[in-house]
Amino acid sequence: MKPEQFNKINGYLEGLSNLITFFGVCYGHEYRFVEIEQPIERAVGHYNTNSNLTNHKDIKYIGLRELEYWKDELFNITANWFFSLFRLQNIGVSVRYPDSDEEVPAELDRESNNVCNGLIRLLEEFFEGLNVKSYILVTEAEWKDEFDWEQIYFSIDNKVYILDLYQWG
Repeated sequence: MKPEQFNKINGYLEGLSNLITFFGVCYGHEYRFVEIEQPIERAVGHYNTNSNLTNHKDIKYIGLRELEYWKDELFNITANWFFSLFRLQNIGVSVRYPDSDEEVPAELDRESNNVCNGLIRLLEEFFEGLNVKSYILVTEAEWKDEFDWEQIYFSIDNKVYILDLYQWG
């Protein structure tokens, strides 16, 4: 499709995951953008036969929830993932708007969070002109040890792109 942009997205994600792993207080992170040639109906099962979740047998796959506004939801999801190390180290930075007394965590400020906005811009360029439907994987786990995950699926015809966010401890 657009190999240069695909590689740019993965380079961006690799840089972030390396940085967050380095400062992550004993938690490792792997973020990647993967292409599979499967229709969305088979994408979850196909992808997760060899993904980071393969060895976690207690995960129940509920299904996919369609994202109505993928950019907004992705911003919030990635803000949580990319800035989790600040919460782990009890570092809180907030923004106060002139017309409000309410403080907002800095990572949730749409104007100043260039990290999440940068990923969204790369994905917008990659998907430009295409009819994309997006979904988030809904799972349930009886017991979670020191790992967490998020998978966002982007469906275009019979091809699916997965933004896979994974953390282990």
